[in-house]
Amino acid sequence: FVAVGSGGSIYTSGDGRSWTSQSADYSGNLRGVTYGDGRFVALGSGGRILTSRDGWTWKVCPGGVSGELRAVTFGNNVFVALGADHAIMTSTDGLNWVDRSRSINACFQSITFGDGKFVAVGCADTLDTSSDGASWKNWSRGAYPYQRGVAWGDGRFVAVGEAGSTLVSRDGVSWARHSSGVTQRLLGIAFGKNRFVAVGGKGVIVTSPDGISWAIGEQ
Repeated sequence: FVAVGSGGSIYTSGDGRSWTSQSADYSGNLRGVTYGDGRFVALGSGGRILTSRDGWTWKVCPGGVSGELRAVTFGNNVFVALGADHAIMTSTDGLNWVDRSRSINACFQSITFGDGKFVAVGCADTLDTSSDGASWKNWSRGAYPYQRGVAWGDGRFVAVGEAGSTLVSRDGVSWARHSSGVTQRLLGIAFGKNRFVAVGGKGVIVTSPDGISWAIGEQ
């Protein structure tokens, strides 16, 4: 496991319980990390991108964007990094990146890959899909609240956000609104062992088998 955070902090773990601090020649805040094609990719403030083969030794990639990158994932043999100020970057190897920021007007918070497509969420007018990370289509039309996280699992996309809101979609195009049963802002979501787990403000944790029916989990 690799976790990243403020001040260039990077931690690795073999079991998710015991963690070891790693060092990188970077002191900015790190906002996201993913793994694909034998490589970890982490995002830094100021549009910087770091890579590592093992999670221990890191290097800063050349290039980047001026805005803040916030989320990254891997799918269809390409890394896609997104952020504020409409920032979009793609890479086929995690080392050399192409700036796609002009291809769409959006502010991004989270991205996932499933069913052959990327799905990105963010501010109220941001709910977008792409097959290659370069060309995007918006499906929100301002109809949904600010979404902070999105995940793919069990044949569906689930997004979470403001005031405990949840959205569910089979195709990333048509979305249904549901309630998580909490009012706190939900900031992130993941899927594993047939269950979605979302976390949010004041330490709230909610779980769901389908993104529709939710239960408050242990804190």
